[in-house]
Amino acid sequence: MVESIKSSVYLVDASFVLAFLLPDERKEQVNDLFEAFEKGTVGLYSSPLLPYEVLNTLKTAVARKRITAAKAIDLGKTFLELDIRFEELNFLAVFELALRKKLTVYDASYAWLAGHTKMPLLSFDRALSA
Repeated sequence: MVESIKSSVYLVDASFVLAFLLPDERKEQVNDLFEAFEKGTVGLYSSPLLPYEVLNTLKTAVARKRITAAKAIDLGKTFLELDIRFEELNFLAVFELALRKKLTVYDASYAWLAGHTKMPLLSFDRALSA
């Protein structure tokens, strides 16, 4: 979903962040973007629901024995130390979008923010790429 860094700010969803965090989902272009983010040349923004979705996915990865609990805690700390900025949501508008487009409320929050802020959305979620 990232062919090259073309913008200085991006909206990221959980699928994109997890492609950076989880060892079995790592993608080179994602790592490149997070390197640029760490250098301060790119800004990353997201929904305030992002921590819930990322941490819940890490918990599920432990339950499915993809990673150990210790690894999940390390990855959770790494995620929480990232300086991703959270944008405010209009929760009613997000909920209406979720109903209209048959999206989860999490996914609708990213879609709504992308439309509201006009930031490019980085996602590996097919529901959001369509």
